[in-house]
Amino acid sequence: GVTNAAKGMANRAVVLANDFISDYAEMATEFATNQFRLSNHSYGLATIGWYGIGNYLGTNYPQWYGDHYVSATEDWYFGIYDAGSSNLDRVVYASRYYLPVRAAGNERGPAGKPAISQANGHLAFYQGVNYYFPPSYQRPDDGGTSGYDCLPPDAVSKNCLTVGAVSNIIGGYSGSNSVGMSTFSSFGPADDGRIKPDVVGDGVNLYSTGAASNSHYYADSGTSMASPNVCGSLNLLVQLHNRYVGTNQPMLSSTLRGLAIHTADDVDGAGPDFQMGYGLFNVASCVAQVERDQQHGRGTHIKEFEIGVSNTVSWEVDVDSVPFKATAAWSDPAGPATNIVIVDLTKPMLVNNIDLRVEKVGATNVYYPWILNPDLTNKTESARAAAATTGVDNRNNVEQVYIANPTPGKYRIVVTHSGGLLGGPVPSAQWVSVLTTGETPVSPVFTSIEASPSGTNVLLTFTADPGAYFHLLSSTDLVAWQTNATVRAEGVTNSVLVSSTQPYEFFRLRRQQ
Repeated sequence: GVTNAAKGMANRAVVLANDFISDYAEMATEFATNQFRLSNHSYGLATIGWYGIGNYLGTNYPQWYGDHYVSATEDWYFGIYDAGSSNLDRVVYASRYYLPVRAAGNERGPAGKPAISQANGHLAFYQGVNYYFPPSYQRPDDGGTSGYDCLPPDAVSKNCLTVGAVSNIIGGYSGSNSVGMSTFSSFGPADDGRIKPDVVGDGVNLYSTGAASNSHYYADSGTSMASPNVCGSLNLLVQLHNRYVGTNQPMLSSTLRGLAIHTADDVDGAGPDFQMGYGLFNVASCVAQVERDQQHGRGTHIKEFEIGVSNTVSWEVDVDSVPFKATAAWSDPAGPATNIVIVDLTKPMLVNNIDLRVEKVGATNVYYPWILNPDLTNKTESARAAAATTGVDNRNNVEQVYIANPTPGKYRIVVTHSGGLLGGPVPSAQWVSVLTTGETPVSPVFTSIEASPSGTNVLLTFTADPGAYFHLLSSTDLVAWQTNATVRAEGVTNSVLVSSTQPYEFFRLRRQQ
């Protein structure tokens, strides 16, 4: 029977459940045929690092699935951008509006090891053969002492939303120290230094459905619980957005991913980290962001626009003394899959390098996005545990600028397509999602009005913040106004051709609400 105690986030949703076989092909097919916007993936590569128990000459030993010939301390699969990661990014980039939500994995520390210890030895592979290693040879836990770099390959995909698991949030978020990291959730960074996981969700002792009990309901823990928690909540966000704009104008998948990151509750120190990404997922904050965008004018706080290689798009906003935040996210083309056996290949997987910064108009203040030090050379835990700083980011396909105490005035948001990275794939024009909080938009300005020679059309040119939607209103007497058209600002400078047969006609723009 059904129990309300296990009611999910989107408990009236229709779920299509498949196994993991041919999953990439099925993702593409389901989006193309059924327009599925989200999918949850609570599975990953099992035989990685410490996993299970193996038998050698009739005796059971803990099994380490790394290759001793490649590395005696780390399974080379951890953090790698492999063919699966590349295929996942390819599906998302091609579909544009489809977002996979993926569990970060439960590989970290003792929680990821078999129940029996190495006291009597263990098994590990050496050049493809499973060998016995004596008790004198002790391997570290997955992730080492502090747990960094133990993400399974699919979890380092650029375009999916990777979710870790936390605990101690019964009753809701109540400050950065109210969130407790689980004992098992895998930490980043990815091998090329990118920030993963993206966010975290409740994943400890969740009462839910399952197949391991005759009752089909039980409490369980894992990133496999946190990931559907987030995915189901995002489905409600899709439903809300559809109510406002209809089902034929979906958000880009990068917008959905960006919303989850932009509105996450900060944990530990300010900014992201390699343990919990950008913080605790908060669907109520996501909803508030969507509603704020509708109230202030569609496309004001949630923007989508295309930017060409080497081009810059910038616009001004008014900021008071409240904190200001801007987040840029994009679905990047698939990077080159690693086809060699190597530990921690540091080659960047970013294809289109988009850079975000914020400038104080009339001053020299420039604010750069959060960055972390993955310490790809020495891999020190102290560097990876250090607090986020700010600077130019050439690794990630999400960037966030945060100004905690801005001086009131005008600020300029600057988005630049800096091209590709040295030795990487050829860059291309890129659709970008930009989310903002804490600002007031600047009104659009008409820059020219040109009448056609026939006298029946008028070309209106105006400047505005890109991605914003406006109603174009017209009047012949400045008293009665009628909506002439709905216009989307494709860039900063825009033109619209309208019919005009009156001797005198006036035009104005109003944000679409």
